[in-house]
Amino acid sequence: MKTIFTSLLPVSFAVLCAGTLGFFLPTSAYAEYSFHGRTFETQEEMQVYASSYLSVWKDLHGYPSNSTGASHKPIKTELEITTRNVTDITKEGVRFVGLIDFHKSKVARIWFEYGFTPNNLVYKTDSEVLKTKTGASPFDRKVLYLLPRTTYYYRAVGLNEHGTYDYGEVKSFTTGVDSSLDTALIRVRTGSATAVDNNRATLRGTIDFRKAEYSYVWFEYGEEESDLYRQTPKTLVYKLQGRNYEYPVMKLGDETPYYYRTVGQDSAGDLSYGKTMRFMTQRYVSNEKPKVVTNATKNVQAHSATVSGNVDMNTSRNGVAFMVYGEDQTAISTIARTNTRYKDIRPRGDVLQKVLLDADLDTYQMFTRTIQYLDLNTKHYFALGVEYEDAEGDDVLLMGKTQSFTTKKQ
Repeated sequence: MKTIFTSLLPVSFAVLCAGTLGFFLPTSAYAEYSFHGRTFETQEEMQVYASSYLSVWKDLHGYPSNSTGASHKPIKTELEITTRNVTDITKEGVRFVGLIDFHKSKVARIWFEYGFTPNNLVYKTDSEVLKTKTGASPFDRKVLYLLPRTTYYYRAVGLNEHGTYDYGEVKSFTTGVDSSLDTALIRVRTGSATAVDNNRATLRGTIDFRKAEYSYVWFEYGEEESDLYRQTPKTLVYKLQGRNYEYPVMKLGDETPYYYRTVGQDSAGDLSYGKTMRFMTQRYVSNEKPKVVTNATKNVQAHSATVSGNVDMNTSRNGVAFMVYGEDQTAISTIARTNTRYKDIRPRGDVLQKVLLDADLDTYQMFTRTIQYLDLNTKHYFALGVEYEDAEGDDVLLMGKTQSFTTKKQ
């Protein structure tokens, strides 16, 4: 009886061996069992030989000896290419960056593929031949003449002297905007960020309304210049409110670079983009005392004025934020030296007045208040302040810079 041994082998390897090894052909009329040109007296002898043979065959062809048919990620031994994030993004150009590990390769030709969809990378950069180096080495290519405000997909590619290809991961980026192509009735510009702390910053921009009466304005921002994936709420700003616009952003990472730009939209829905700018958040410091900023005055009238500022509690909690104003500069500038708590401040008519802004402040807050019933054509002084408890448990008043304004004549 001739017996062909198949039932004890994994299906995947039985198929491989049947096509590759001329599997289980009998070679003698007197042999009870035959395997790959050898004959055996018993099935047990053939099984021992077949197991040893397949173990060696799998090692030679890259199959793990304990394979059960499950897929395994191949270990790259000849060439390994990695796609890195792009740099130097402009409205019409970018720098592709990749990483090559030669492993056992001696030389490799590298280039980048890119296109408008991840499955159709139809464009290629110029290639370059690199010689083997120890460890992973970066390489890059500058590409120009791209379309503005367009998302591209790309990957790094390598080919070694043995004809082995390796491809990096497909990534994407978006080119910058070309403000000269904006068709909006308005124009926006991006200003420098202020009040930058370890986890927040105030983004600023300006609006050129031209003949428009209003505009929607917001900021786009993110950790990478190529991916401004976060945005502030769209704000309706009227021309009568002025051309300056700002918005605080929170929950940022400490010691992290951020990129941002101003975006405006006119009544027809057309967009205007400001230049992309950058700032770096500060390092987190434990037991850092609060920060108080008093801004310059806006909208000064004969008997009123709008004042603003911000208080950042940092690591302190339960702060009492307030504002003081009056016609006596000394009374305003000496508040922190003569008082330790907000409730200790005594109003004195035109000389000194106080306004409570927040009785339990724990984080960062911007404040804007319009003070009224002022004397006309008179110089006034004001400042923001905060009461907090220091590391020793003592109540302390901390004041921002004293600012001044003069009310208009009737």
